[in-house]
Amino acid sequence: MPTAFKDRIIPWYFVMFFIIVVAVNSVMVTLAIRTSTGLVTDHPYEKGVAYNQVLNAIRHQKELGWKGVISYQSKIPQQGTLTFALTDAQGTFLHAQKISLHISRPVKDGFDFDQTMLLSERSTYEANVTFPQPGLWEARVIAYSDGNEVQYTQRLVIQ
Repeated sequence: MPTAFKDRIIPWYFVMFFIIVVAVNSVMVTLAIRTSTGLVTDHPYEKGVAYNQVLNAIRHQKELGWKGVISYQSKIPQQGTLTFALTDAQGTFLHAQKISLHISRPVKDGFDFDQTMLLSERSTYEANVTFPQPGLWEARVIAYSDGNEVQYTQRLVIQ
């Protein structure tokens, strides 16, 4: 009799296996729907198609030999001064006709903002920045000088 009982429950092992598989898949589908999409850029297809232009701009920026340095100093939590210095290949300060600062949060969408940078007495560009949250941020400076566009990026950890 014990052998007959064991033989009768074998089909239930298959049923339990598929119930577990369906339960795990249901959890995974629910998590996939409710969490972040992972999409971090607008118009990703168009940007992908134009990627050769990005590579050409990077090559042109390297050929110029310009150097841009982004730094951040803070005395108050989540508030501080972001500084950008732009020099040519000889180390001479370059005056930018236009400069833009975009600050983004790579780990979470919805906190990106732009800030105005002003020329200081020390031949650098500065912006007083207040970050909405502590954590990892990315500062991107785009400078236009003598008909050239250069772009520099720096990741910042804000306390």
